[in-house]
Amino acid sequence: MSHLSPHKIVGLATLLAGALMLPACTTATSGGSGGAAVRARTMCDPDNGGLTLPSGFCASVFADNLGRVRHIAVAPDGDVYANSWSSSYTNLKNAPGGYVVGLRDTNGDGKADEVQRFGSVHVDGKPGGGTGIAVHRGALYV
Repeated sequence: MSHLSPHKIVGLATLLAGALMLPACTTATSGGSGGAAVRARTMCDPDNGGLTLPSGFCASVFADNLGRVRHIAVAPDGDVYANSWSSSYTNLKNAPGGYVVGLRDTNGDGKADEVQRFGSVHVDGKPGGGTGIAVHRGALYV
């Protein structure tokens, strides 16, 4: 993801720390290196990421330990962007690094292989971050 500039970043999906629900036995498209789309067979976690789901659905954890993620956005190429935050509600805690997280599945296995944090850096005991994130015309809005 190092080729992306903070002013021109693209990015929607998660239950990043939760799970990604998909119809069982479907094929998903995920971002590859350089933004190339990769077709891959969806693999479900044996325990559905700890969720109880209706028949015909399964879940897998795309990424975990990202901090207090509030909103997500997915780029057309499958890259996922998350906006995290800290406040008195989160006991002023979050994962270290920038509040915005970029995630990429480079090999099509449904898991984030690249994780890059950017933006304002979290400091324990201090509020920060944000709640909104969107992709529009090749730009990421946070």
